[in-house]
Amino acid sequence: MDNRENLLEVLKTIFRWKRPIILLCVVAGIGSIVISLFMSNYYAATTIFYAASADLSMPAAVGNTVKDRYYYGSESDIDRILTLAESNELADYIIKEYNLYKHYEIDTTHVKAPVRVKERFFKLYNVTKTKYDAIELEVEDKDPQMAAKLANAIRDRINQQAQQVIKKSQKKLLDNGSKSLAKKQTMLTSLADSLKNLRQTYGVYSYTQSETLTELLASAQSTLARENARKQSLESSKLVPRDTIAYVAALVTGLENQVISLEEQIKEFNEGMAIVDGLERIRQEATDQLGLDQEQFKQLEAAYLAEFPAILLFEQAGVPIIKSRPKRSYLVIGSVFIAFILGVLGVLIFDTYKDINWREIVNAK
Repeated sequence: MDNRENLLEVLKTIFRWKRPIILLCVVAGIGSIVISLFMSNYYAATTIFYAASADLSMPAAVGNTVKDRYYYGSESDIDRILTLAESNELADYIIKEYNLYKHYEIDTTHVKAPVRVKERFFKLYNVTKTKYDAIELEVEDKDPQMAAKLANAIRDRINQQAQQVIKKSQKKLLDNGSKSLAKKQTMLTSLADSLKNLRQTYGVYSYTQSETLTELLASAQSTLARENARKQSLESSKLVPRDTIAYVAALVTGLENQVISLEEQIKEFNEGMAIVDGLERIRQEATDQLGLDQEQFKQLEAAYLAEFPAILLFEQAGVPIIKSRPKRSYLVIGSVFIAFILGVLGVLIFDTYKDINWREIVNAK
């Protein structure tokens, strides 16, 4: 019952003061209308795009390896684009390129001019990630054409900056790859020199040498056996001159030396063949790997020189027709509502403490 009585008292008080409250609301409404009419219209231009995958800037894999390539960027690609979009480097470029000091009517001679122009720029510029992982870039300006121009220019600059970041990484890879190729080429040259020295040392020049030496040894042994038998036959005959026997004996001695020499060559060839063969395999593997590395280096170099998208455009920023702010109706309604609340609170407080003699209280202190 007390609550109902209190509510009735409040309503009675408001009703008694209805004219001042209404007058306050009318003044607030008229004032907000006048103020809103002097406020400039702003137009918002919006462009929407997606972050492109870094895979688009990478060369295709060399060999039979098949790797999936993605066109739309991952979370890290999106974060990189958003970081660039909010960077001071981007703001400095746009401010200088479009002379925003003059456009925003900021005195360049003032010591805080660089701070003020950036604050103004970032106040009218917003970039966010949508729930569909797209990036929405919005620019407000009093001039709708300028708003569209700035939005598209900022998007293109972000694309350039993202490309530059990736190209710096590619340049580093190229520099490291060039050094690696030079080292591998030096190692391959060293292997070739070592292989040449080993071939000269062991006399190993081709895989067919073994068959040739074996055939020569077999032929020499056969000839030696035949001449040795001939020598024994001549020595058993008293009619054969001694000069003939001496000649045949010398021929047998020469054949024996030839057989010994061929046996030593075959032994040395077999010893060196294993070493040369192992080093030849290492050299061949190094040559094949160097060829793959050179091909990959060429592809990386081609990718570095080629253009690639860092963003995938979904919607170009068009010239806005409808203003984005101020919402004058919302401003007027909000002002009237606030005036009404403040008016009600004011009359309630005044009515509650109207019987208090504030002068006595002040004098008592």
